[in-house]
Amino acid sequence: MRILQIYKDFYPPLHGGIEKHIHTLAGSLQRAGLEVEVLVSGDRYRADTYDGDGIRVTRSGQWLRVMSAPISPSFPFWLRRLAVDKDILHFHSPNPTAEFSFLLSGLKTPIVCSYHSDIVRQRIAGLLYQPWLRRFLQRTARIIAATPRHITMSPHLTALEHKCTVVPYGVDVQSFAPTPDMAQKATELRVMRGRPLILFVGKFRYYKGLPVLLKAMTQISANLMLVGDGPLESTLKGLVKELGLGNRVFFEGNVPESELPIYYHACDVLVLPSTHKSEGFGIVLLEAMACRKPVVTTELGTGTSYVNRDGETGLVVPPNDPAALAAALNRLVADSELCERLGAVGFEAVCREYSTEQMVRKTVGIYETILSCRSPKAAPASV
Repeated sequence: MRILQIYKDFYPPLHGGIEKHIHTLAGSLQRAGLEVEVLVSGDRYRADTYDGDGIRVTRSGQWLRVMSAPISPSFPFWLRRLAVDKDILHFHSPNPTAEFSFLLSGLKTPIVCSYHSDIVRQRIAGLLYQPWLRRFLQRTARIIAATPRHITMSPHLTALEHKCTVVPYGVDVQSFAPTPDMAQKATELRVMRGRPLILFVGKFRYYKGLPVLLKAMTQISANLMLVGDGPLESTLKGLVKELGLGNRVFFEGNVPESELPIYYHACDVLVLPSTHKSEGFGIVLLEAMACRKPVVTTELGTGTSYVNRDGETGLVVPPNDPAALAAALNRLVADSELCERLGAVGFEAVCREYSTEQMVRKTVGIYETILSCRSPKAAPASV
């Protein structure tokens, strides 16, 4: 079975939740015996191909990005070229560049779409994009959503619920198990950064709620590590200085995947203080839970509250509320027994519901069903 995964970027080099998910999915599918390639726009002008941890990745090249959408005139060419020998085209949306390219391509290859979130911030652009997105989704053989909330909260998916299948994101739980070396480095990091210790992992984007977190830190008896980077970094550093948090907030930069578990094991709690529905899931929640850490999230009506069950795996607070966020974090950093109990439940949930093995098994099952329906001996697909 030959699969082409299609998105804007790939990890590495870009650090982001969807990019890391595609990396995990593509690698896991390949290890399961499928032939997998990846097509992205990339972050450079010229097209090229490289090896992304054993996966062939083609970057079509881009001129610029407009409201996060790559302007890549050669993308349709590369899509048609790479699709020639593929059994399934697996798109990751939203990505107008790829979706427009497919609609204009005339390709008949069956398509699967992992629908990660609605477009939230660019409302005018979103209105112009909707008719194209609707046409694209109607062409899909199957739509994958990470949680039931992705379906019920999206006007695009509720109308196509009969095409939707829930396949949660998965993480390799074993890769987060503490080794002696990892435990020693986590201890050293705790000593260096001080305890109690709160952790954020992610891109510094508008919807992540980091200004709210920094304001909450003025009321929290703990230190904060920020792992990642992004367009708000200079603004956040200015706010840290303005709030007098320079000796309690640490910008750790991008951390290699192999070293990220050290930060999870070093912290007392992970926080994801997102403020917009662009935060559809939060894979970092699964990574922290795989390390037996409690998590604090905000109630956005998205998949974050499906993953983090309030009072069971962590705490859920209203968005844009520094006082509520501070109260939840103070409660956890002051109660190690509560942290241990929530962390244990979270770990069991990850093993039971969010492993890469389950994600791959369900995804391959979708592929096989689509291809069997296209077989001359099979009945036509009802979707």
